[in-house]
Amino acid sequence: MSLSNDLSSALPATDPLCGLLTLPVDFTVNPLSLTTTTSDDSGDDTTRLSLDDKTQKTKDRILRNRAAAQASRDKKRRYVADLESSNKQLKEENEQVTKRAKVLESENALLKAEMEELRRQLTGLEGQIQFGDNASALFHSFCDSARIARKNLITRFGKNPVQTCRRLCQ
Repeated sequence: MSLSNDLSSALPATDPLCGLLTLPVDFTVNPLSLTTTTSDDSGDDTTRLSLDDKTQKTKDRILRNRAAAQASRDKKRRYVADLESSNKQLKEENEQVTKRAKVLESENALLKAEMEELRRQLTGLEGQIQFGDNASALFHSFCDSARIARKNLITRFGKNPVQTCRRLCQ
């Protein structure tokens, strides 16, 4: 009598291991499909069902994981697209503000130059008044200079240059 016959006689007939012990020595077991050769089928159904359930659960988990990964990639893609759109809009706004700043700087430089010219004229007139020159001639000369400067401002900035400059600086 062999060892497998001794063990199989010691185990009850309903035990699924009993069938495995009576198998030939060169028999291999596939762990993914556990089947037994016992005559009692009640153990086979629960084992096969539990393996099928596990396999189905694994497949379901993999599918859910794939769907979640795809949703995550889609969400990231939308987020990056939103960032790129926002970046483009901010760059355009920055260009507009930079152009506006350059225009204002050039207008400011023109106004400073005109102001310096008027200061020089005023300083010259003050010097003439100190030396006792004719005050009315000086006044008329200053008025002429002021008219010329006003005319230059009107041609550059319109009828009311002060309001135009204030509007541009806002």
